[in-house]
Amino acid sequence: MTGAAALGLVGFLLAQAPRARTEAVSEPAIGARTEARDVSKKPWEPRSIHGPASRAVFELNFQPVRDVPPYRIAGLGRYDRTEMDAETLLGDVLFHAPALLGPRSSWFGLSCATCHPGGAAHNTLFVEASSDRKGNVDLLSAYFYVEADDGVFAPRNISSLRGCAQSAPYRRDGAVAELSQANALVVRHEFQQRDVPAAWLAALDAYVARFELLPNARVDALGRLTAAASDDARAGERVFDGAGCAGCH
Repeated sequence: MTGAAALGLVGFLLAQAPRARTEAVSEPAIGARTEARDVSKKPWEPRSIHGPASRAVFELNFQPVRDVPPYRIAGLGRYDRTEMDAETLLGDVLFHAPALLGPRSSWFGLSCATCHPGGAAHNTLFVEASSDRKGNVDLLSAYFYVEADDGVFAPRNISSLRGCAQSAPYRRDGAVAELSQANALVVRHEFQQRDVPAAWLAALDAYVARFELLPNARVDALGRLTAAASDDARAGERVFDGAGCAGCH
């Protein structure tokens, strides 16, 4: 990353620092909602009827999974930022930066890594007014960005990004052919950050594409069961293949 690019990134992240974070300091403590909740407030605003009264509750709801194994990055023996090339490092910074997803997400402290800790899936994430169960979230709602609201409450389970470079097509309906398109939809549509530079999205794409699946002694590099697999696994493989599941998975 050049010096100018680094300064540009720092400037962008600082500019996105949300005013709501400062306002949240004066919010009442957990369990002490003494002020009336205002139905006219947006979900990210203090005293909104949609959200809890303090940032501490948001941090509790968005707390990352603690038992997720670390990232496996293709080409690296271990997750070590000092060993990353410039593009991968930029992608890593963006993946962990709430500011990439805009000022409202910054207030929540919500980054790509929140939903995909270690590149996996945050299966205990619960977002008020946007989840129907833990691990599900509807990003096309007014909870984060009213501009993205499609008027349909349809939470989707958070998917793992490990091995995603080899798992096209993308989205639940398989309508997106390229990983770069899927990432751009999240950043520019669901989180409404239309001015993120294309070079930054390219770095994010390159970073996410290097997420590897964890080793599995029961499956080989082509996804076939090995001799270590159980009889039940082999029976399941026959059902999986016979039902045509492999066409999408």
